[in-house]
Amino acid sequence: MVKKAKIGEETLDVPLGPRPRLVKMIIKNFRCIGSTPVEIDLDDIVVLVGPNNVGKSSVLKAYEVIMSEGSTAGQLALDDFPASTINTDALPEIELHTIVYDNSPGPEWVQTTASGEKLVRELWRWLAPGAPVRRGYNVEKARWASDEDKEKMPWGAAGVANARRPQPHRVDAFASPDTQAGEIIKLLMTAITDRVKAHQTDSKTNSESDFASLLSSIAALQKKIVAESKEQIDTIQKELSDNICTCFLGTALSLTRSPKMILIRLSISSSPIPNY
Repeated sequence: MVKKAKIGEETLDVPLGPRPRLVKMIIKNFRCIGSTPVEIDLDDIVVLVGPNNVGKSSVLKAYEVIMSEGSTAGQLALDDFPASTINTDALPEIELHTIVYDNSPGPEWVQTTASGEKLVRELWRWLAPGAPVRRGYNVEKARWASDEDKEKMPWGAAGVANARRPQPHRVDAFASPDTQAGEIIKLLMTAITDRVKAHQTDSKTNSESDFASLLSSIAALQKKIVAESKEQIDTIQKELSDNICTCFLGTALSLTRSPKMILIRLSISSSPIPNY
C-alpha cells in the first residue's frame, strides 16, 4: 500500500501557555571540556567570554546536541570524546535543569524549589559514539533513574521531551545572512509570543485580563464562523477536488476547519494512479 504524499500545507497557529525556562547546564568530558564539570547558570541572556579554544563553542554545541536527541544531530562522533578516545571513566555527560509550568512530567521527576517553582533534571550520557542514554533524576528516590527502573526519564520519548524545553536559536557569526536573519526572527517571535502570554492574566487581581477576554471573544467568533461556513466550505472543497482530479489523476484537495486556526488549513495529497 502506497501512502498519500502531502504536497503542501499552510497554517497559522500560535500556542499559548508559559514557556519552560532553563536554569542550569552542567557539561563534562565533552570536546575540549574535561572531567572537571563546567556549570553554566542560565538566565534570559548568557554571555560567554574567553580566549579561543577554551570551550565557548562546546557549551553552545552541548545544548544543541541534547535538543536534537532522536536525530542524527543528537549523536556524537569519536572526535567529540576527550582526546578522541573512549574512556569508560570519562564519558561525555550533559546535565540540564529546567523550570516547567504546563505539561510537567510525573511527580517523581519534579522537585519544588525554595521559590515554589517546578524543577526537572535530566542527564545525557554517551557510552560510545552515536546516540546518548537519557535519564531523569527521581526526586522520590533521590537518585538518577537506572536501567532497572520502570520509568527512566521524564516525558518519555525524545520527540515529546524536546517539545517541553526551550528551542535553541544559535546565531553563528559565520552563517549565511539568510540563516542569521531566520534565527533572529525566531528570537523576536519568541519574545513577542511571551509578551502575549503575559497579558492573558492580570497578575494583580489573578483574574482574566481585558486582553484575555478579547481572546475569548475572538475564539467564540471563530467557532461561529466555522460552523456557519461548513456547507459552503464543503461545496468549495468538492468543486476544487473535482477540477484538480481532471488534470491530475488521484489528487484530492482537503480544507480542514478548526476554530483554533486563524486561517483554514489547505493541503493537497496525491494517491497512486490506477492502472488501466
